[in-house]
Amino acid sequence: MRISATVGSILWIGGFIVVALFSLKPNLGPPGEYHVDVVLHLATYFFLAYLPFSIPIKTLRRALMIATLAVFGAGSEFLQHFMPGRTTSLSDGVANMAGVGVALLIVWLIATRAAATAPQPEENRQAS
Repeated sequence: MRISATVGSILWIGGFIVVALFSLKPNLGPPGEYHVDVVLHLATYFFLAYLPFSIPIKTLRRALMIATLAVFGAGSEFLQHFMPGRTTSLSDGVANMAGVGVALLIVWLIATRAAATAPQPEENRQAS
């Protein structure tokens, strides 16, 4: 499903700002039971990494969005070490990167399958 570039970009920027605010908020509290926070990290970063592929934007802009997300996902966990009441969590950082990685893997699988099932032009069929 494709959404307009404006709506998609606003969703991505808004989501990124919310993630940044929660990631860098001092004294947020304990992570919760059963590692629910790790699942939330993975799901949030997956959504923010997958969203640019649903927006009709240039490849460079999409790459910058993904790179920004990946750098922030790793860096925010490091920065939490310096925030009052927060601690650095390796599992949260891994979940952030896993969310981005899973989104990129799914996009790659979809693109590979689409390319394999796309009809070939006539000139390529005759050469085979």
